[in-house]
Amino acid sequence: MYSKRIVLHFPKSNWNKPIVYKLSKDFDLVFNILKASISHRDDASMMVLELTGPKEEFDKGIKYLASLTVMMHL
Repeated sequence: MYSKRIVLHFPKSNWNKPIVYKLSKDFDLVFNILKASISHRDDASMMVLELTGPKEEFDKGIKYLASLTVMMHL
């Protein structure tokens, strides 16, 4: 099993998408939300997650996030 903390910054265009759900459902990743901040006034929404799962699925999940233009800090 592979585990890593990541910081996600969401643009407004992704606020209504089930992004974390898809990480769990489609990539078999377990997530722990360590911190979240949502601002409806600007693009300042962010989330700190710890993702755990098989390394191959983790890498696929990261590619999925990149395809949504979610900014990440690994």
